[in-house]
Amino acid sequence: MISIGLIIGISILILGIIILVMFSDTENNIPSDTENNYDIPENCTVWFDGCNTCVGDDPELMGCTLMACYEYEEPMCLEFSVP
Repeated sequence: MISIGLIIGISILILGIIILVMFSDTENNIPSDTENNYDIPENCTVWFDGCNTCVGDDPELMGCTLMACYEYEEPMCLEFSVP
């Protein structure tokens, strides 16, 4: 005989799978290349890549947050240094 705990566990697992499928990114709007391929302005000190925020004076040496994003926004420079 199947226990009530097993039935509840299987039900929760199925519900989780349904929710995962419902909220998955079906349009695939996540950039295909997560490397820094943006044209970051030369005097940009805080860069937002649409998901993560990067800080640094040189685009090659920027330190960035590592957030998991399901949707990306428009990339932009958030702060500029005074030339």
